[in-house]
Parts: sequence; structure tokens; C-alpha cells
Amino acid sequence: MEDGISPEEIAEKIREVSIAEFFEKNRHLLGYENPTKSLFTVVKEAVDNSLTYDVPVLIFKDGKFYIEKIGKLIDEQFEKYNKYKIVERGGMLEKLSVFDPIYTFSFDPFDFKITLRRVTTLFRHKVNSDIFRIVLEGGRSVEITDYHSIFILDKGRIREAKASELREGDYVVVPRKLPEFILLAPIDLSIELPKYVPISILRVFGIRNYIDEIKDELKANLPKEKWYRIGDFKKTNSMPLELALKLRSFEKLKGKLKIGLKNSRHTIPILLYPSKELARFLGIFLAEGSIVNDNSKIYISFGEKEKELAMYTTKLVKMLFDDKAVIRRAHDTAINVVVESRVLSYVLRYVFGFSKAREKRIPPIVFAFPNEWKKEFLLFYAAGDGHPSEKIWRIIKGEDVKLERIVLLSASEWLMIDLSYLLSFLGFSFSISVREESMRKVKGKVAKFGRNYALYLYLKQKISPLNKFPINCIDEIIDWKIRNRAKRQEFFLLQTLKNGEVVLNEEMKSFVNSNLRVLRIKKIEKIEYSKEFVYDFSVPISENFLAGYGPIFCHNSVDA
Repeated sequence: MEDGISPEEIAEKIREVSIAEFFEKNRHLLGYENPTKSLFTVVKEAVDNSLTYDVPVLIFKDGKFYIEKIGKLIDEQFEKYNKYKIVERGGMLEKLSVFDPIYTFSFDPFDFKITLRRVTTLFRHKVNSDIFRIVLEGGRSVEITDYHSIFILDKGRIREAKASELREGDYVVVPRKLPEFILLAPIDLSIELPKYVPISILRVFGIRNYIDEIKDELKANLPKEKWYRIGDFKKTNSMPLELALKLRSFEKLKGKLKIGLKNSRHTIPILLYPSKELARFLGIFLAEGSIVNDNSKIYISFGEKEKELAMYTTKLVKMLFDDKAVIRRAHDTAINVVVESRVLSYVLRYVFGFSKAREKRIPPIVFAFPNEWKKEFLLFYAAGDGHPSEKIWRIIKGEDVKLERIVLLSASEWLMIDLSYLLSFLGFSFSISVREESMRKVKGKVAKFGRNYALYLYLKQKISPLNKFPINCIDEIIDWKIRNRAKRQEFFLLQTLKNGEVVLNEEMKSFVNSNLRVLRIKKIEKIEYSKEFVYDFSVPISENFLAGYGPIFCHNSVDA
């Protein structure tokens, strides 16, 4: 993992100390004695720092990355571990220090490296201040209380600033690129499917050649009057999953066996291994796939000009799931790839989480793919739901195509949020726009269009807004031509700084060479908020975490 360590290593390194003890031992690091390290200077940070219920947070939990509403996540933990809840301030504040292990991305305030750190306390408190929405250049935003701080770049240093102190034009700290975190464990469908499907209808297939090997175990797990079934298992080449899970030898046989449903001829491998091909299929299915309501089949829809992509999709289905996909004409200008497999429908709907158009999400497994596979996922998604799709397909095929940007369109707000975090893993610049519900005329007829979203992925990263650096953070400008330019503009591109034509202080040198960047505040607005609570994390040492509609680093609450 680039610039990071595993959650297990993090947990091992974190030592429980009181906040008072930590502050006393680390005064020289926390900004009280060294003005250049003012990141941790306390402003009203103890539990008045909070985000609204719906603000997305990127977390690592149960071996997977998730992007969740912070309020939903914290409320679920309070419900699960309610007996450990601590209530303070006459019922205004609730906090929880015993909960499921949760990790969040956080930047180190001294070298600016981004790593995963463990969340140690969850907070929720009743609303006691105004709520503001902070909107950045490019469309990222976050909703925070008056006293909640985010981080800004100001006069040569990173400092925290409360919502009430922020001004339009301030430069807010965001990630340029998140650490690559790779998890390649296979998906075990014998474990995953019973979470969603009655285990009584699930069967293991392909066991005929192994019956003699497991016969003694089968006899040990069946009553004597049922031993005759062993012959049936051999004849049908299948057995109930519930029985297979009782066999010690089943674990080593999983990689050779398949899983399916009772009275169905469709099966898929029990173990699905992460791969470049799986990334491609998930991208295509996210863009163009659908599952019929009764889970009897899946469709992947393509335009008439996308026959090559449709043919390749049938090959992926065979390669990944060892099942047959057929191409059928939907109408004059469209074709469908169809797989009539109920078990594959269950896997796509429940294990990977595919849903209807307005509820589409990126499967969590994608965030732990190697970055090259993430790119494959993104390209194949764009080949379906992006523009210009024909040029994107030509890029996939290895052709030399000039393309300045890719536009990704969706009716799902959460898919846009997922994509913004995925692009941050890849270090790509983007912007998001929203088109509100409206009535439009199409082919002479007026039709109602729902709210939809567009994400613009810029392929010329050097001119990205993320590469802007405010001139007031430069100590000295050496080149006279650049000094003249500085009189007419507010920022330089980072390339200017790296050419040795300006002088930066040590903190800014570290920042420029890190995976942090800044985006300007475009708009600040006070918003209405109807829920009872606002929410926050405590992340010791670094005191920040990643959240927002598009990733933004937010200050945490101190568990004092």
C-alpha cells in the first residue's frame, strides 16, 4: 500500500493514552510552541465539530472499503453497542468508544502523508449551531456545523478554519491521490450467498470425482438411514451446500467446485477471484446491466454500434462465470447480452450490490483493486455510460485517440460520489455538475426528466484546478518575469514551483511534494437541517478524516 500501512499494523501501533497526557507530551508538535506546526491549535474542537447526517465518509471496515452516510454509520454503531454509550452535557452529547473497528484516510500534519488510521470515538450531538454547505471549485461539497473546521492553505501554512471563518476564494485541502490499497482475496460464494438466499436452495456442484475422498466425512455428518444419499450425490454430481459446509475437506475443494440453485442447470465457481477481467465486467455491468425483478436473468444493453463490446462481454461471462451469454436484438438500434442464470443474478444483486438506475453504486471490492484494474473498471464503465463512447472503446483497444475529457452521466447521486472517490485513488482531476428535474422537448414531445448528474474527467491533468497554488504562499519569486505575472494573478500552476523559480518555506515544500492539493471555495451557504443529531469521528494524532460529496479533509472532534 503506497504511503500507508495495513489496518492490523495501525491497530498495533495505536496506544491508548488520555488526551491530556498526549497534549502534555507533544506540546512542541501541536502548535503551542512552534508556530509553523499550528495545525492542531485548539479552536472549539471538542465535540462541536460535526457533519450532517447525509455527508459521505470513506471508511475501511470488515475488510472492505465503504462510502457511507456518516449519520447512518454512527447511528448503526450506537444501536449495536448501545450499552457502551456515554451521555454528556445534559443529554446534548453522546459518544461511543466501543464499536466495530473502523479506519479512515487521514493526512499526517507533519509530513502530509495520507494513511489509514483507526477511528477511536464516534460522536453525535444535538444541533446547537447553524449549518453551512461549503462548495468547492469542481463541485465537491461538505455540510458542517458553524464550529466544524476544514483545512485551508493560507500564507504559507496549512491551518484549520471554522465554517464561520471561511470565505469564498479560500483554498481548501483535498487529496490529490489516495494510497493504493490492494486486497485480492477471492469472494467465497459459499459464505456470501447464504447471507441473502435461503441456504436450503443452494447446492454445490462438481463433486462426483471427490465422493470417494469425502465419503467418510459424509457418513459422519449423515444419519445411517441417509447414507444412501451419498450415491445420489455422485449420480447428480451435486450436494446441499448446508451439508458441504460441515465437511472439513470442503475448504480445500472449493476452488474446484461450483455453486448453484436446486433444480437449476446454471452454476458458477464457488470462488470468484479478483482480476482485470472482473474489473472490466463490473464496469460494463454498472453502466449497462440490469437484473429482472424475479432474478431469473440479467441483461446488458448496447447500441447497434457497440457489437464489438457486446461480443467481448459474452467472452467475459464465459471466462469469469463459466456460463453462456447470448446476444439478442432488443429493437432496431439496440442489442442485449442475456444470461439466463438465477444464481448469477443473485450474485450481482446481493454480493456486488447492483441496483436500479437511481441507486447504482460502485461495488466495494473495486476500491481495493490495484490501480491498473481500477482504470480498467473506469474505462469499461465509461465505454457504456460515458461520452464519447466510441472513442473510449477505441482507447480500450489500444488505438491512438486524442481526447481531452470524458463525461460520465448518471441518475444516481451516490454513483457520482463513488466515482469521485475512485478517481481520487487514481489521482485524476474531475468536476461534477447537477441538472435539476425539468420538462424537455424530445422529438416534438414534452417529457419529464429527473435529476441527473455529470462527472467530467479531465485527461489533461497538468491544467487541473488541483494544480493551482496560491501566490500568497510563496516566500520569494526569483525570476522577474514570474514576479510580473504574480501581480496579475492569484495562483501559479505547480509546474512553476517545481522549476526552481520560486522559494517556498519548508512546510510548503513538503506540501507541494505530497499527495495533498487545494481547491478554492466557490460558495458558502447556510442551509436548513431537520434531523436531531450531527456527527463526527475522533482520529488521534492526525486529527482529521476524509468526507464530503467528493473527498475533502475535515477536522475531527477531540475525545477530551
